[in-house]
Amino acid sequence: MTKEAFRGSGYGSEMFHFLLNQTMDKQKPVVLQASEDGKNLYKRFGFIEVGEMVVFEKKY
Repeated sequence: MTKEAFRGSGYGSEMFHFLLNQTMDKQKPVVLQASEDGKNLYKRFGFIEVGEMVVFEKKY
C-alpha cells in the first residue's frame, strides 16, 4: 500500500511496472490478491478479475 502522502504521484505504478517486467522476463504466471483500492492499478496493467477470495480474521 502506498502512503497517503505519495498516492497519485506514480510511485506505486512505477514500482509495480518494474516488478511485473521482472516476472515477464521469466515467463511465469502472476496471480494477485488485490484490495478494492488496488484493483484499478492492476486493470491498467492488463490484469483481469477471475474470482474472489474470502478471508476470515479473528483478533485476540
